[in-house]
Amino acid sequence: MFVLSGGKDGLIELLGAGTFILNNIQELPPELMPVIANLLETNTYTPVNRTKKSEIEPQICNANILIISEKILAEIDKSFGHVIKVPPLRVRKADINDQVEYYLRLFCRTKRLAKPQITPEALRRLQSNDFPGNIRELENLVERALVQSNCEGELTEEVFWSPETKKKRFRLNLLDANPKLRIFLCIPWLPNIINYGFTITFLALVIFILYLGLHNRYNNFALNLFWVWWWQIILLLFTFVGRLWCAVCPFIIYGEVTQKLSFWLWPRQLKSWPRQKAEQWGGWFLFGLFALIFILEELWDLKNTAYLSACLLLLITAG
Repeated sequence: MFVLSGGKDGLIELLGAGTFILNNIQELPPELMPVIANLLETNTYTPVNRTKKSEIEPQICNANILIISEKILAEIDKSFGHVIKVPPLRVRKADINDQVEYYLRLFCRTKRLAKPQITPEALRRLQSNDFPGNIRELENLVERALVQSNCEGELTEEVFWSPETKKKRFRLNLLDANPKLRIFLCIPWLPNIINYGFTITFLALVIFILYLGLHNRYNNFALNLFWVWWWQIILLLFTFVGRLWCAVCPFIIYGEVTQKLSFWLWPRQLKSWPRQKAEQWGGWFLFGLFALIFILEELWDLKNTAYLSACLLLLITAG
């Protein structure tokens, strides 16, 4: 397989002390797996003997062998010296931007074309996909988008995914139906005015009224707004404009302000997000917090107690 007898050198013989990479090894025929396992375990190989007049002595492999596989192979799993497990693309969405940029540069350099820019909407759509086909599916999507756009202009959301027919359309995208609304929401200074102007001030005003106002729901505007209108409006609007609500969530805004002040007072590197622990315990942690809020609501009658409702808002914001 690797070396031909009779004077002709094969791959490993030509490599010498170089590096030999076997990509997508799971696609090789099953009968070749024992040969590769023997190569990994003994670091030797036997040249192919086509004449079969004499036996060929095993040769020592001096090359570094790297094997890339998309799944665990039981036949050779124990033969690896070092194993590096890379999580699938669905659990490392932050890497999608770098992966897309890499494929764009690679394909455009091969075709000698100018590299187009991907729009933020298209990138967010890619990051919301789970990619059952992992890296290969993303690579195919980028390549197809480049072919459809001919590397001209921008790569929009419609270039990556073909438009659905009306019979198959399950939802209405307000931004696609109203291009002017999309342009308005993409104004750079608009989010800062809403978040750091209105949202952060409005939450502070609500908490102030809850502390100093009347503690009866029927006489306290902030208490009535918090328990009667706020959560009900969120439940109704989340179905239609869920992303818009998350963009102006006051709890997140105060978190960003706190982080900026912290780094201004104490410059340092931001720690990496504990992804594995968050995936393992994050759901249970959030469930416990919601259960605690429900218990406090029932025990202390938060719906009719203004200052305790203000404490709850402060606790959620601090969290």
